[in-house]
Amino acid sequence: MKPGWIRIAFGTAAVVASAGALALLFNAVAGRFLSAPWPEHGLLFAPGSTIHYDTREFQAVAHINTLGFRGPETSSDPPIGRARILAIGDSFTFGFGVNDEEPWPHQLEILCAESGHDVEVLNLGVPGASLYNYLEIAERAIPYLQPDLVILGLLQLDDLAPDPMMSLEGALPESALERIASAAGLTLRSVAPNLYYRLGRFEARPAETWNPEQTHTAFRTQYEQYVANASQSDTARIAALPEEVRRDFERGLLNPVLLSSAGGISSVLQLLLQYKHDNPVVDQALALAGERLEAIKRTAARNGAAVLAVSLPIAASVSPACLDFDARYLLEPPADDATREALGQGTKLDDVSMEVIERAGVPGCRVQPSLRAAVAASKAPLFFLIDGHPTAAGHRAIAAAIFECLKDGFLAESAPKSLS
Repeated sequence: MKPGWIRIAFGTAAVVASAGALALLFNAVAGRFLSAPWPEHGLLFAPGSTIHYDTREFQAVAHINTLGFRGPETSSDPPIGRARILAIGDSFTFGFGVNDEEPWPHQLEILCAESGHDVEVLNLGVPGASLYNYLEIAERAIPYLQPDLVILGLLQLDDLAPDPMMSLEGALPESALERIASAAGLTLRSVAPNLYYRLGRFEARPAETWNPEQTHTAFRTQYEQYVANASQSDTARIAALPEEVRRDFERGLLNPVLLSSAGGISSVLQLLLQYKHDNPVVDQALALAGERLEAIKRTAARNGAAVLAVSLPIAASVSPACLDFDARYLLEPPADDATREALGQGTKLDDVSMEVIERAGVPGCRVQPSLRAAVAASKAPLFFLIDGHPTAAGHRAIAAAIFECLKDGFLAESAPKSLS
């Protein structure tokens, strides 16, 4: 779900490597797996569903194809003479907030075609998912779709929280744990129940068209609940918001979880930024994350596919504007200079992600340096300021960075040249 810092706007929950239990937050608050048994009723989502997004920062429409994932129609059988790539990830891969042709998997396909490579890239992104879920997606999708390559889009914080039942006791202050539990209580299960997927509970659901007013109503109700139970520090943070932003929360145009999860998220962020292989809870979370990656690699290998894991940065670690907004209004307490520097200029989050990837024996791809350069060079924002998901320009930049990782590897060795 879900990130500028990491924002939970429908689709992206915020969590760090140490916070395995926060995967509950992904699925309870941000999860938008459209439930349906596979494959008759869709691989990931109910076929034919349509989701209309309308927030303060964007308007977009997402369509689900007849196979049950976002993107144009295709066959489950691999196209003859054409390489197939599966992109597995969360809302950063799905493309929360952008239209169907704009997420990085589709943009990557365009870049491959422009370079003369005949490649199909399928978008198996699921808003609200984490690495805990990706293994299940891989085990269902890889044998069914028979790709040549699987690209895992690992978001720097939440995708290193692999086990939703992992205990955080002793890792975080009680106040942070209480905030996390409170945020998880603001659930979107009441929002488009046909679009919500519960692990291990597959139910046939019809296609659904989800209109913006339904979302606005749910967000307004959740914001009112949050305000009614707000602590003194919560009230102060709400009062400090720019007036137009506060009004949009009141109108249901912004996800209230951005506010309600701030205390817990800030605590786990500090835990990870300060991590030096000296915290057994973090050690366990990273080890479990590596095991999930190894299992995905084995599943891919059994089906003749390679794997590439991409460390996707949160907006605050590449965009100075997002970092400034988060530091002022969404972190609790507001980020100090050291935290700002560690997020905006440091590489700690990226290094931890890449360490897990390398330990699992999976080829990795760093895109943070390229995205920082792209942010500095671009006149258009690469991330939505408040929501924190990539804009259309951001997805193009992500695709370009991943393309560079593929250019001398998979594309040079495996992807056929286009006949055109």
